[in-house]
Amino acid sequence: MKDLKDKIALVTGAGQGIGREIALALAREGCQVVVNDIVKEKAEEVTREIVSRGCSSQSMVADISDRSQMESMCIEALSRFGRIDIMVHNAAVRVAGRVEEIPVAEWERILNANVWSQIIATRVLLPSMLEKKRGHFVHIASLAGLWAGGMILPYATTKFANVGFAEALSAQVRSSGIKVTLVCPAFVRTPSVGAYRVSGKEPSQESFVKSHDWFNNHWGMDPEKVAEKVVRAIRKDQFLVLIPAISRLLLLGRVLFPQAFLRLNSRITDRVLR
Repeated sequence: MKDLKDKIALVTGAGQGIGREIALALAREGCQVVVNDIVKEKAEEVTREIVSRGCSSQSMVADISDRSQMESMCIEALSRFGRIDIMVHNAAVRVAGRVEEIPVAEWERILNANVWSQIIATRVLLPSMLEKKRGHFVHIASLAGLWAGGMILPYATTKFANVGFAEALSAQVRSSGIKVTLVCPAFVRTPSVGAYRVSGKEPSQESFVKSHDWFNNHWGMDPEKVAEKVVRAIRKDQFLVLIPAISRLLLLGRVLFPQAFLRLNSRITDRVLR
């Protein structure tokens, strides 16, 4: 999709962090941006910022972890604009902890937010894209969807699902003119790091966030740069975006030396959980 001017983009979780920067970046390219967030004030703030720059934007408040709200938002967006050209699945719930201590309700919440929201949005929006033979889905997954850290087991589970869904969806719709981009960032300097909800006794919320803040401060990328790579990937119809590029070496090592990576993963997990 080389020309983004006047394309209509829906970005979930666009009130802050990566989602906000993607919404702003798409607006700069001439897109009409639908800004979704669970917090009304944040969505409206980003919308006002886009409009103040002379671009078109509207906000839509919905909780992506609520299936009915997600479906209703997508149906309303289609009704309001007639089409959605670019669907950016950015919003996500983050849960960490030991598998035996995480309540079933937490599993349901994260699966609804991170997996079912994408399935529902695709089911609603895809038919109109197929009819027009154009459209683009962007899935903001994570390096955790390619290399599962034990300390974020629920989050990694959903991100592996995102990776599989995006790859299979691309194989299914590409010949129909619909494109899919899968973005797998490692650490990004956004407020989301502190948004992990830790279930169970170990680790404590404070110690877990402290560990992630350390990785984020030392390895994190600015969300503006992530947004730039996302827009470039949409323009070039690029499927996989790994951020940073060194992630390619990590994945190669994981494939070539699985036992060594498993031991390393176990050591890191034990240290964080303690």
